Amino acid sequence: MVAAKSATQARPVSDPVAEMRQLAGTLAQAYRADPGNALLARELRMTLQALAGRGNGPEGQDGDLAALFAEFGSA
Repeated sequence: MVAAKSATQARPVSDPVAEMRQLAGTLAQAYRADPGNALLARELRMTLQALAGRGNGPEGQDGDLAALFAEFGSA
């Protein structure tokens, strides 16, 4: 019999896109069960935006981070 991994043990992520899709599905299901939960709505929106590639700068960072990094680069 193989021992089950503990929930606290980290496992490597070999396919980040698949993990994000799984997360989006879990969040969508949780949000449908509790549509008034603003935190779930926000996390679902951010996950879906990341999957869609929207709201990200050319380096894959959000606009605020891209602006901050640009400021550091020009200093």
